[in-house]
Amino acid sequence: MQNPNRTQNTQIFRYWDTLLEATALARAVGASEVRTYYMEDEDHVLGDLVVWEVDLDYATLPVDLEERLTSALRRLVEAGALVAWLGFEGSFDFEHILTEDVSNQVYGVTVDDWLRINLGDERWTDLTWTSTVLRARSALRAAAAEDDDS
Repeated sequence: MQNPNRTQNTQIFRYWDTLLEATALARAVGASEVRTYYMEDEDHVLGDLVVWEVDLDYATLPVDLEERLTSALRRLVEAGALVAWLGFEGSFDFEHILTEDVSNQVYGVTVDDWLRINLGDERWTDLTWTSTVLRARSALRAAAAEDDDS
């Protein structure tokens, strides 16, 4: 049974240009509270790309959580996201963005019109899921390399 005094949190990490847009999109999926954080890339792992974390809090997890998360990722892409992903709290580190060692802490990824969500426990051992996360990493690294070239 969920503790009624504790909110349930999901995180979206994403290259994002405008904080206001991220907040508006997150609210559109019905979260009870939204917090955003600029993730400072001091070592320029991603070149000049910018990453925002968007925390979505729900008083109780909605029955249609997968649909809401899918909608959030789709909206991010429609608004111009290069790459967006869902990860558990504590899963973010610039040196380990979408790497094999954190793939079991990622439960959704999207690149352009390609989107995958995995809320099941099998992501802990699923090599297909690891490949999915690594595909998103490749796209993110390519975008960073393109950005460095311009």
